Amino acid sequence: MPAPFADLVPARRIPACHPRLADWEILTRAAWRAQSDHRLDQALAGHVRALWTVEALLEAEEGLLGTHPDDCLAAVVVSHHSLSDLYCRRGHSAPAIGHLCAPHQLLLSLSCDANAAVQEAARRHMRETRAALLLWQRDYGEHPRIEECLQLWPPLSQRCGPAYRH
Repeated sequence: MPAPFADLVPARRIPACHPRLADWEILTRAAWRAQSDHRLDQALAGHVRALWTVEALLEAEEGLLGTHPDDCLAAVVVSHHSLSDLYCRRGHSAPAIGHLCAPHQLLLSLSCDANAAVQEAARRHMRETRAALLLWQRDYGEHPRIEECLQLWPPLSQRCGPAYRH
């Protein structure tokens, strides 16, 4: 089984000026505690709420993604990977794979279709999502959806133009 993704969350506290991101952090940490206590239904509910919280931040008009792209994108990746880990532990590979592919596809899209700061942050976080996809293949073998997702790297990224760098 792949290692849990808890170590991806920044150790520093989210500044108080980002209360909704702080809400995400509280939900995520509570879900991890529930998961470590084997309260898997509570952990699942907490991780889903955390994902909804961070997705709302991405869609919000106040532009937290534009002003703090690293924090927002890290939260997206951690939320999806936490859900993937939990589903994997429960023996549900299809949703686990879905939560590995979703952030990678989002980051690929943002790496071409966002402002420069978001593009740069997306490219940095793609290293984590790609590593998670490759780790799944190493531990569980190839899967068509993961293979398809991996094939998006780098061809889709190359369409961004000459500014793209690995």
